[in-house]
Amino acid sequence: MKTYHGHTDSVRGVAWSPNGAAIATASNDRSARIWEAATGKHIYTYHGHTNWVTSVAWSYDGTRIASASNDKTVHIWQAES
Repeated sequence: MKTYHGHTDSVRGVAWSPNGAAIATASNDRSARIWEAATGKHIYTYHGHTNWVTSVAWSYDGTRIASASNDKTVHIWQAES
């Protein structure tokens, strides 16, 4: 079992990358994060929502991440590696 530390509030959503190498998380701290699945190492944090981030999803090819928020927006991000 791996534990990922970094969000400063509750985690609301999680999604595996298509190749299984990374995990994206959505949090009440208004951020989405990418983690290395094997090690739990934090890779990148996305900021821009003004309310809780409630869900995340990867594009089919793993190049983008969508994050949805209670601020009534969906952001599309380039997946950082």
